[in-house]
Amino acid sequence: MGQIRGESPYAALMDEMAADCSRCRGLCCTELYFSRCDGFPADKAAGVSCGHLTAGFRCDIHGELAERGLKGCMAYDCFGAGQAACEGGGDFHRLFRLRQMRWYLAQAASLKPCGGLRDELDALMAESGGAEDIDAFQERVNAVLKRAVALVCDRGRPRRRDLAGRRLRGDETAGRDLSMALLIAANLRGCSLRGTSLLGADLRDADLSGADLSECVFLTQGQVNGARGDEKTKLPPALRRPEHWGGGAARRGT
Repeated sequence: MGQIRGESPYAALMDEMAADCSRCRGLCCTELYFSRCDGFPADKAAGVSCGHLTAGFRCDIHGELAERGLKGCMAYDCFGAGQAACEGGGDFHRLFRLRQMRWYLAQAASLKPCGGLRDELDALMAESGGAEDIDAFQERVNAVLKRAVALVCDRGRPRRRDLAGRRLRGDETAGRDLSMALLIAANLRGCSLRGTSLLGADLRDADLSGADLSECVFLTQGQVNGARGDEKTKLPPALRRPEHWGGGAARRGT
């Protein structure tokens, strides 16, 4: 530990971007489009409340999501956009996109190999609070994140991006650029993902039991929530161990 990840200058901001459903009015259960085939309870249009959203803005099957196989609900994370919209106003979808980008920028700023990008990262972070042209802003963020991935990962992308259901070994994962890789139901048991980029990778139902993700990069809470792990799975310090992994209440990191 410590050779890739340093002290984050945005640690407090990353804490602030943790979703807190107790401060939200169930916006993700109303504002989002749901598809049953994506692991949601039923098909529904954006702007229509989920049938499981109670009058008190709580999910009446929250404790059964894993049992019911509702991977879409389990994997979704709003980066705190829900409570921000409810408490301070603003468009939920816009806030989600901006906060997602801020999360990635904050992660990049905490990585020692990305020290040379700090001025650019700080400038983008300062702009992220109120970027007007969000699409143009995202293009610039994506460009600097691509450079950050290249600095951290000492091994390139695998020949195949579709790794769904595959059994992977540590020498196939450590230091790899697995950005946007399809890892649905992949077996990564016991793998080291030190210096591995998981930017945008689909980890739904991936088996992370015993895997070391403590120094992987660009991993989000939503990706963790949609995967499977156990008490031996090591996570980055900013992320919480999901309750459905077992081993007691959710807690951060290792």
